[in-house]
Formats: sequence, structure tokens, C-alpha cells
Amino acid sequence: MRAIVLKSAALVIGALVTLGPGVPRLKRLFTPQQQQPQQAQSVDALGDLRKEIEARNAVMTDGLRRGDLLGVARVYEDDGQIRGPQIRVKGRAAIDEYYTGIKGAKDWKLEVQEVGGTRESAWEIGRSTLAQVNGDGQWHKSAVDFVMIWKRDPAGQLRVHLEIYNFAY
Repeated sequence: MRAIVLKSAALVIGALVTLGPGVPRLKRLFTPQQQQPQQAQSVDALGDLRKEIEARNAVMTDGLRRGDLLGVARVYEDDGQIRGPQIRVKGRAAIDEYYTGIKGAKDWKLEVQEVGGTRESAWEIGRSTLAQVNGDGQWHKSAVDFVMIWKRDPAGQLRVHLEIYNFAY
């Protein structure tokens, strides 16, 4: 067994010596050169995508602070979905009802933690923190972790296609 391990190690060392110093040639065996420009481009694109998603989130949080809950709902596609613990909402009427049913909302923070995908179909991982005043005048803060799938509409605007959330711990 030891002879096999030593022989394997000798083959790897021999390959590294053959490739020479710096070993970038070994990396090329596993990473095609044509991917490198795409990766650099995607970093810029993800930065732009993140800014666009942050702007769309701001439309939602600003709408809530102004009391425009239907404006918040309009960020979702007409056939969008919201899924959480014990809740399934799908379609324009249900999304409108979901948001207009929020009572006593005073502040909302949407924290973008991670963004990915493409210009046409993106995803966001984040945390939502909502501050509300209940019927007794008591402040209540709730936090959820979420994943949103964003799709671009025909007018070029990102809209929420699917939101899945769970209570933050």
C-alpha cells in the first residue's frame, strides 16, 4: 500500500516539475482560459445587479413607510408567489391582500446579503426586519430570512417572481 502512495506522490511531483515554476499551467488544465474574461465581466454585472435589487428593495421599504402597501405589492409579478411558514400566497389579488393586511407597520429594513443569477433572472438572499405597533400600542419587531427570485418583465423592470421566507434565529 505504501508503495502505491509513494508512486502516486512521485507522479504528482513529476507532473509539477514538468510543468515548471508557478504552476499556472496546471490551473489551465482545470480552468479553461475562455472562462476568465467571463468571470471578470460577471463580477461587474453582479455589482450592477445588486444595486438594481437594492433599488427595488428601497421602492418596497419606502412604500411601506409612506403607507402605500399596494405600491409594495406591485413590485411582485402578477403571478408572483410568497411562501413562508403556514402561508402560501399566489397571484395579484392574493399578493395585494397580503400586503394591505399588514397593520401598524412603521419601519422596514431589507438587508441584501447575497445576489446572483443573470440580468434576466436573479436571486437574492437577505433579511427582512419589520417594526410594527400592535393594537395595544406596543412596538413589535419581527425578522425573517428570505430568498427572492427576481425576473425581468417586458418593460425591463425586475419583479419578484417568488419569495420564500422563514423566521430568523
